Amino acid sequence: MATSVPSPAKARQLYVRTPLLCSRKLSERVGANVWLKMESVQTSGSFKTRGLSNFAKKAVERGCTRFASSSGGNAGLAAAYIARQLGLPITVVVPETTPSFIADKLREEGAEVEVVGKVRGFLSCDCHRNWCQGIQTPLNANISIIRYGMKPIGELWSWPNNLHNLINHFPIHGCELIHPFDHPDIWEGHASIVEEIQEQLQGVTPDLVVLSVGGGGLMNGVLEGMARVGWTQVPLLAIETQGAHSLNACVAAGEWVELDDITSIATCLGAKRVCERSYQWLSQHPVLTATVTDREAVSACINIADDHRVLVPPALWSSSGRTLYSISFGDGHSQTATPLKNVVAILCGGNGVNLETIQQWKKNI
Repeated sequence: MATSVPSPAKARQLYVRTPLLCSRKLSERVGANVWLKMESVQTSGSFKTRGLSNFAKKAVERGCTRFASSSGGNAGLAAAYIARQLGLPITVVVPETTPSFIADKLREEGAEVEVVGKVRGFLSCDCHRNWCQGIQTPLNANISIIRYGMKPIGELWSWPNNLHNLINHFPIHGCELIHPFDHPDIWEGHASIVEEIQEQLQGVTPDLVVLSVGGGGLMNGVLEGMARVGWTQVPLLAIETQGAHSLNACVAAGEWVELDDITSIATCLGAKRVCERSYQWLSQHPVLTATVTDREAVSACINIADDHRVLVPPALWSSSGRTLYSISFGDGHSQTATPLKNVVAILCGGNGVNLETIQQWKKNI
């Protein structure tokens, strides 16, 4: 049961202003100032707190009295933290493959954890508008549940079966599902990252912004923020691990496509299809894409632990794997047309890593 907090929590900001640090090691390797936006120190351990708290607070204004989450990762942990801060209950549905230390973290935040099946899933946006227009489920549930997409781990379910399972868990009025990444209110909240970066750079406009892409929520929010502050001509470099490269696949196909499967160890990046809004941004902003191997991503995790004394998952440091730790931007690999003086890398944060997992990745990959 969620711990009750005073009502002012509903009005106050639930995320923190994170540091922007100049990395000497990366700057030397890249030949430009590399600024690290440390979302890894965010209240829930990742940037997700920003956008999800914006969505949740607006949901409370709409009359929401409890939350649900379908994420056994960063989004679920952020949602649980936010629900506790707002004094509302939350149920987080996770697959059997969720590590026990993640389930324990969810319970520590006051979440009710339901273990259902062997697939890590997320809910994506197509049905939300239909629901708002009054289309009812067989159970007459009044919840913002939407088309089910899957991060395949173990046996695959068809989305109608998963949707039915999720609805069975929440056949109550006033419950809203906090989507991991696909909602305008979430992107609006993530945009605050860029507003902070602009203030912290004190008048310096970066030549490149680098981030990791999973479902596209961070990318959408950052691009929205870049538009707000006038950085419309600053390229965004979107990095994915091979095997979770849903945005890169869209670029290659020239259309909004879906991966057949997720094969990367970077499960936080494991969206088979990015948001449609992310695909639309490709024609509205200079967006560059690149992929790294799991080996490169894990190597970068070890490097960042050595250089900056921070444990991060491969999803986070795919944005520094090949691009920042292995490629010098002046060696002909750069996709940008002008020399780089200032590069901002958004370190999205993450909870799915500890010393044991780092050692296991190092051994196996």
